[in-house]
Amino acid sequence: MQFARFTPLVRNVAARAPLRASLRQMSQLPSLNKVILMGQASYPKIRDLPSGGRVVDFMLSTTHPSNNEEKTTVRYHKVKSYNSAVADMVNERLGDSQHTTVYVEGSLATRRYVDRNGETRYDTFVYGDKVVFLPLKDSESHEPAPQHGEEPTPEGWDNQSGPAYLVNLIEQVSARVTGTFKHHYLSPKFKLELVGGGTIATYLCTINYATVAERAQNHPFRPSFMMGFSCIAAAPSNPMFHIPLNGKKVSLFQVKLRPVSPGQIDTGLPTHAIILNIKKPISVGASRCPADKVSFDLRQFPSPPTHTMRRLHVSLIILFIVAGYFYFKSPSHVDEAVSPPESDLSQIPLGPTSTGYDLVVLINSETADFDNRQLLRRELFNLPNNLTPCRQLNGRIHYKFFITQGNVRSELLRRLRSEIMEYDDIVALPRMPTWEKELAMLQWVDSDQGPEEYRNAMLLDSHTYVRFDQILAELDYMAKESSEAERNQPILWGSLEAERNQTRAVILGESLVGDLLNIPDLLPPRGSEASILSHILDNRSDDLVSHISLINDNRFVEWPNNPYTVPKNSLAISMVYQPDDFARITDWFKPEQPQLCSMTRPENRIGVITSSFIYKDNCMLDASIPSTMNKRSYAKKHDYSFIARSSEFAQQVFRGRRIVWGKIDAIEKTLPEYDWLFWLDMDAVIMNEEIRVEDILEKFRQDLGDEEFSKKSLFVTKPKHDPMINAGVFLLKNSVWSFDFLREVQHRKENYNRIFYEQRAMWEVAQEPKWAEGAHIFGDSSVFNTFPEDYVPGNFVVHFAPAGCPAEQVLGALRTGL
Repeated sequence: MQFARFTPLVRNVAARAPLRASLRQMSQLPSLNKVILMGQASYPKIRDLPSGGRVVDFMLSTTHPSNNEEKTTVRYHKVKSYNSAVADMVNERLGDSQHTTVYVEGSLATRRYVDRNGETRYDTFVYGDKVVFLPLKDSESHEPAPQHGEEPTPEGWDNQSGPAYLVNLIEQVSARVTGTFKHHYLSPKFKLELVGGGTIATYLCTINYATVAERAQNHPFRPSFMMGFSCIAAAPSNPMFHIPLNGKKVSLFQVKLRPVSPGQIDTGLPTHAIILNIKKPISVGASRCPADKVSFDLRQFPSPPTHTMRRLHVSLIILFIVAGYFYFKSPSHVDEAVSPPESDLSQIPLGPTSTGYDLVVLINSETADFDNRQLLRRELFNLPNNLTPCRQLNGRIHYKFFITQGNVRSELLRRLRSEIMEYDDIVALPRMPTWEKELAMLQWVDSDQGPEEYRNAMLLDSHTYVRFDQILAELDYMAKESSEAERNQPILWGSLEAERNQTRAVILGESLVGDLLNIPDLLPPRGSEASILSHILDNRSDDLVSHISLINDNRFVEWPNNPYTVPKNSLAISMVYQPDDFARITDWFKPEQPQLCSMTRPENRIGVITSSFIYKDNCMLDASIPSTMNKRSYAKKHDYSFIARSSEFAQQVFRGRRIVWGKIDAIEKTLPEYDWLFWLDMDAVIMNEEIRVEDILEKFRQDLGDEEFSKKSLFVTKPKHDPMINAGVFLLKNSVWSFDFLREVQHRKENYNRIFYEQRAMWEVAQEPKWAEGAHIFGDSSVFNTFPEDYVPGNFVVHFAPAGCPAEQVLGALRTGL
């Protein structure tokens, strides 16, 4: 019985033996992962790593012949390198988004990740082990630029033998000159003398560019300047630069820059250059222009002699011809259309791998700072307007403004209510001391109104610029490199000492937020004007505070009134009070600020749109926000976009017509973003959230038939006792007919200030034979525009349009129904 029981197992093992042997043999076969590319590099992205290194990504485009002899196919390849030397060269050569030819050797790599929907995805790219920048212009030397696969070390020079070594001078000289002088004082022509090991080499040089670089480390108040220049050997017989080694390390040279006149340069001499990097900046006085002495460190290994490079060029050409032949003979490759590379958003998940936000930003703002809040939405959160708002906030970052609402003028209050209706990102707090407001902001994060889950909170002043892309990268690194115990430790991160008196930008881990909300002794005493941060710093020696990890980071800096002296690795820049300065910082850093949401396109792009303009009589002041919340809730339930607009109403004063005409302007502006717009006046209330816009359109399609329905773009009610349509609620399709119709309505000047205004203009235009076919005017007001006296439970929308103010009726319907 025992033998019978084990017989199937023995047979199974015997059956698997050939397969295992086959796999073992395959594993012993030689393998190769080698990629060689040469093409145009573009779209560089460089990130500073917490470890101090840099990682660079760029796109490399290669051209291939198409079946059509007159066309070529362009393919794009992602290249990534963790070599700091490559990152520096890419930053120099592609910093202004110019294209240049690059030779890359490396290997294929595939990254596996889980996107925001929980699906496993793969991203394939090339690890660039060796990167060679080829000449920018045909007129320049055709010797390739230095290889940046490995950064040279002093030992690399020590291993050379012989009394001297020939360094082949390559494409361009790059130098960083430190001083208080301005770069345009430098002469465009100068003499360059290299002094090393007793040998002097002289070159006549021309400045190609000179830009302000980051501040010198030892001289924070003296900006440094990056100069790029090309040089010509001073004598035809000395095209090479001789460096005597004699078994010793030679890496430091003195460089003398002397202005010369253009006539001293013989353009017939061979052009050479050498890559140099500053070793110890030597400050020069403001009165000494140009700089007369700078120290450099030679960065590159010697390039091979010219004849070797020629053989390399020939070998590369043969290699590409052979590889291209087999590539295009393969049936698995088909021609692709010429197109730019896809955005990284299609490859990299926007949302966190688990639920919740990595960072919730709590912004301290003043009530009247309308323009400042709009500036932050645009520059920090990629929200230039609210025409296409997030239907679902599923990004890695979330934010709220917190204002102190005291006694404000009626005009400011109306504008504030409009802003809240449009963006839904403002929380009003009563006036209170600094630390109590900070605590209230943290309490919001932990309340039912805050996010369900988060990992870090940031207290931010509204005049601080933040590079959230870098902040998130740092948080990712911390999470990856920390143990479970370290991740649960309370952290307080920012420029802590500099922000004692005013919190401008500090990050608190979720654990610390919980401690502050549950341990009163961590907070300042009642009546104190101190901030939470200053109280913690003042009591850092106490046992209650000592467990908090305090990260004092000098990358949180103050604004020096120009972007050029801001350190390149800065994470936050405080005290930026002018809107233009925010834009200058953005232009300087070109950050990739994270998206607040995934802007996926729904099957039907439907927008629910209303007015957020409050008239001077303040009739709808109290009812405005509840009415907006009613429509926003409906839109969120059915995955529609919600749009509230006030600017188009405010601008009617410039056109000399009634404010209500802003409705037409707002619809014209918004309609291109959607397939359908569902307009509701502020005094219209959705009573039945279960009815979808698609259900209404389907009902019209069934009533009219497919052919007739396809001709219609406007669906609007004409109540049975009214002389014209009611334009308080209607559906409008994104079509040529609709845009032409709206233009025609806009031109009916006789109705600009005539009673019924835009409603009469829409009615008159829709009655004309030219426009009648595109408008479906129906009398059944129960579909989506029911008056209160006709309301039956289950109706979709009730529209209050009394002769007086409808606010009480609207609030009553929202509270208890009808």
